Amino acid sequence: MCLLAIYYRVADDAPLVLGANREEEYSRGGTLPARIAGNPGIVCPKDPRKGGTWIGINSHGLVVAVTNRRLAKVPQGARSRGLLALDLLHCKNASEASSLAVKELSSHNYAGGNFFLADAGQALVVMHSNWLKVRPLPPGLHLVTNGEINDEADPRIVEAARGLEWSQGHAAKTCLAQLKATCAMHHPGPGSICLNGKEKGTVSSTLILLAREKENNQLWHAQGSPGEFPHQDYSSLLTSLEGT
Repeated sequence: MCLLAIYYRVADDAPLVLGANREEEYSRGGTLPARIAGNPGIVCPKDPRKGGTWIGINSHGLVVAVTNRRLAKVPQGARSRGLLALDLLHCKNASEASSLAVKELSSHNYAGGNFFLADAGQALVVMHSNWLKVRPLPPGLHLVTNGEINDEADPRIVEAARGLEWSQGHAAKTCLAQLKATCAMHHPGPGSICLNGKEKGTVSSTLILLAREKENNQLWHAQGSPGEFPHQDYSSLLTSLEGT
């Protein structure tokens, strides 16, 4: 059960500030973010088992992030959602990525998922369960786990919203600071943001700041639960995307 916390058009100096905690088997923690050769340039961590990703940004300023979602019957031999996310990162913008996601997910060859797609001009979620929907996101704070967007019945969404709502209208650096703190929250009970099960738990956390000026984009990543392993600055990787 991954968690996305999305500030969309909240800060004047950054259309998007995104936090993503990944929950997975500890043996499947994933790689550090890295530049993938090719055009467009892509920066993302990768899944060591399937080779896909769950979050990334490309040189066009397109951001893609994925959470799992329940599906009544997963197709036999289903293609990795992470590989689809990597395909989407080859698109020029959120609109193009949405069209590709809908086409692919309509093939009924994937398990359920929420695919968050955003650029400087729009943000949306392609939701794939026993049905397929595309939901544009208005400006504001949005939270997603493995169900509906901003689901008030989800204790983790309620807990995250409690820590993040007050920073709406603040500068991007304030939103980023709040995401760092909230993504690292851990306490006993169902509302804990970081999870630490016996075999599965929070294996990483990634923060992306998509600024109005490309040179101010930021990427932060915690390799492990951010409550134990603080986010480190990987923004220099985004500099390598310039000109591609």
